[in-house]
Amino acid sequence: MIFIPPDRLIQALKNAGLSQKKIADLSGASESQISRILSGDRGIGLDLYIALYGLWETIAKGGKDGND
Repeated sequence: MIFIPPDRLIQALKNAGLSQKKIADLSGASESQISRILSGDRGIGLDLYIALYGLWETIAKGGKDGND
């Protein structure tokens, strides 16, 4: 796992076609949490970060680990 800032994970998910509401629903967060992260709030819990990273790996990155 590499570290990617949470706001970049969310932006990549939005670029992949997900709405903020869908990202919030799939990650177990509220829309306001997602909005705060996009505004620069870095104070998120590890569980939310891992959920966002997992979504990013599955949706935005396409599940590829670079070893294909």
